[in-house]
Amino acid sequence: MANRQDLVFELFYNGVWNVVPLLPNSGAVVIERGEKSEGSSLTPSSATIVINNRSTIYNPTYPLSPLYGPAGLNTPGRLTMPGTDRRMVGEVASWDPDQTPDFNPTTGRGNAWTTVELAGPLRRPTQNEEALPSTLRGFIDAQPGQQAYFPGEDGTDATAPSNVTPAGYPATVVDVGFGADDTLLSSGGVVRFNSALSSFSARVKDAPVTGFITGVLLFKLNALPGAVFELFRLEATGTAAVISIAIDNVAFGINISTSTGGALVSFGPAHQVDPTQWVALHIGLSQTSAGVISYAFYRHEAGNALIFGSTGTFAGTLGRATKMVMAPAAGRAQMRMAHWVVTNDAFPFVTSGLRKAVAAWAGFEAVYQRLQRMMDGVGIPYSTSNITTQLLGAQRAGQTFTDVTAESLRTDDGMFRERRDALGVRFITRKDISAATLAAPTLTLDYAAGDVGIPTKPKLDDLKVVNDVTAARPAGGSARVQLDDGPLSVQPQPAGVGRYDKKYDVNPVNDDPLPLIASWLMRKGTTGERRFPVVTVKKASLLTAAAVVDIGDMIRINNMPAWVSPDPVSLIVVGITERTETHERIFSFNCIPARGYEVGVWNTSRWNGYATTNATIITGTATSMVVNLAAGAPAWTTAGGHFPIDIDLLGARVRVTAITGTGPQTFTISASVVNGIAKTIPAGSPVLMWKPARYAL
Repeated sequence: MANRQDLVFELFYNGVWNVVPLLPNSGAVVIERGEKSEGSSLTPSSATIVINNRSTIYNPTYPLSPLYGPAGLNTPGRLTMPGTDRRMVGEVASWDPDQTPDFNPTTGRGNAWTTVELAGPLRRPTQNEEALPSTLRGFIDAQPGQQAYFPGEDGTDATAPSNVTPAGYPATVVDVGFGADDTLLSSGGVVRFNSALSSFSARVKDAPVTGFITGVLLFKLNALPGAVFELFRLEATGTAAVISIAIDNVAFGINISTSTGGALVSFGPAHQVDPTQWVALHIGLSQTSAGVISYAFYRHEAGNALIFGSTGTFAGTLGRATKMVMAPAAGRAQMRMAHWVVTNDAFPFVTSGLRKAVAAWAGFEAVYQRLQRMMDGVGIPYSTSNITTQLLGAQRAGQTFTDVTAESLRTDDGMFRERRDALGVRFITRKDISAATLAAPTLTLDYAAGDVGIPTKPKLDDLKVVNDVTAARPAGGSARVQLDDGPLSVQPQPAGVGRYDKKYDVNPVNDDPLPLIASWLMRKGTTGERRFPVVTVKKASLLTAAAVVDIGDMIRINNMPAWVSPDPVSLIVVGITERTETHERIFSFNCIPARGYEVGVWNTSRWNGYATTNATIITGTATSMVVNLAAGAPAWTTAGGHFPIDIDLLGARVRVTAITGTGPQTFTISASVVNGIAKTIPAGSPVLMWKPARYAL
């Protein structure tokens, strides 16, 4: 049996993994992963390790320590049992050196130790959080060659726009306001031009000539202009000295000229977008060959799937951008502007990159993809096995990493688990968990054989009861579903348990899935199953099997006492505490009922019908029963190939071998019950399918 003496702790520094001695007799090493007490699956893993520091090596702030410099905060660490049984990989979140008063490393008197807190990779992005950059800001920041970038997301108390390009030049503005419009979901704010006298100009940071000049702007006019006016212009060295984009009530104007005013391009493509809505414009020039410059002008209306483009060539040599200008103009009054950027590189507009960012990724990302982007943004390796997940709505300005990640998990009803064999996280989808309920359990325990240790105490309480669910979408609609009949319905006692209502904020791409999401969550909240918040395993013969169990896996407990559960208990693991003592190893699994994730298999599972009741008293020796159908309800199946069927009579699992009639119907039943619950069933009791299948979301 592996115990604390077998546990190996290593730290990664100087390019290799280094074994670190544990302090003898320092107590248990406890590793915690996943949800604690049915909390959040974003809870990072943790472990506290006490290192023997009599050598004074394990203090990275001590200048004479060989770890001074090579190790410190977020140094990778790992815990391993014999062989390659990796129990946790994380990062050092804290070092706490300590010693006895008489410690002297020279004489060997006393003792010294360092307590290290090892944390999973989710610790860093989930503490001390600030709002994420807007989707547009995040996307544009990632593009190369930035010479000037004014996101326009300055707060209402700003007096000048911020140029977020490192070493970029400030703008000169006249009569503009900030934070004036929140209609662009992908932006944290915009700039408003208050009047026809408003203006905005800035010098562009010097940069090498690369063969590219690109300008991107998002704008929205207050009204179609009565006359043509210049939206913006870029000034540059080289042949194309002025690159001007104008607009009137029907068309844009592309005007490219030399420093002396000689026309190189003068073209007026139709709008093809509505300039009174948010529009993204892209003007890009590239030196395609010696003496030939290509231009591309693209426009895209936010929320529209289309991108419209106009391209062409002219003779010349491309230089570099030097200035960006929005001059006073009558049509500029009350215009909104955001995310004005100039680069000396190509910009992924046509490849849909900017289009997706403009839409705040609404309709462009499924749950697994948004989680991938979130993890990429904080440098956490990410994996999943299932990509058939719900398409998501907009990532809204002001949301934090936790906001976006938790909302995405909630929309799918999946969970995260940090890997224990490497730094990284794995997304366990709702479908993965449902599939686990249909497969063999990862761990099977026999209660009667003493496989389940103390504490393992089932609870029948209302902590997770939800029978009235509202699923709501941000800036969208909502759907409400309630359970009207049955023992956990909204009906008052004794017909039900009364109303337990809850609102879930989810983010599907539109309102269509909301009724299904609400129904799924309501069914999950009305399983009627006892909760097993903690299942403890410490039997030596089971430790190897218990060590394999991971978050999202199913465990099953057989041979429970009849008064606890006459049937096997199936549970989904949502958290694990692994405690390694000097001579003992204990696993404690935080669990939820698997019933909440069980779904039917077409042509295999049994589905519940409409309300039916037994017509007469049923005793333990009965071999048939008469069943009344609710008004207008379809009859139970009579097809011979559908039997046997198990039904639920007030908790007694009764096997039906045949059904005749169309209503009332006669059920042929076994005299002995399947689950050992033998009782007299009063007339008028509900006749239900035993654990009927549910439709998947």
